[in-house]
Parts: sequence; structure tokens; C-alpha cells
Amino acid sequence: MPLEEYAALPYVEKESLMWYTSELCKAKVDRGYSGFSPQPVTSFFSDKPSRIYLNKRDLN
Repeated sequence: MPLEEYAALPYVEKESLMWYTSELCKAKVDRGYSGFSPQPVTSFFSDKPSRIYLNKRDLN
């Protein structure tokens, strides 16, 4: 499945961890993304706060 098709799935758009993961992959492909810092996310798998490590500045 192409990345753009995956990122457009309704559950990916609603689930923050999946959304950030797809944005991270797109940034890596499009802009050579290379940095990481913690970004708080929530998941429908657990109410416990989580973090994904990325460089949020590269997603804007």
C-alpha cells in the first residue's frame, strides 16, 4: 500500500500515534528528515500518555 493511501485511511487520520508515524515517514522521504525529540501522543490502545520521538519542526 502506498504511503499516501495509508495516511489517508480514516483511522490513521484520527489516531495520533499512527498519524505522527505516517507524517514522520513522509518527512523522511520528502525532506531527508533526520532528527528526534519527544512528542506527546495518545492512543486508542491505552489511556496512558505516550511519546513518539521525532523532530516536529520538520512536519510543519
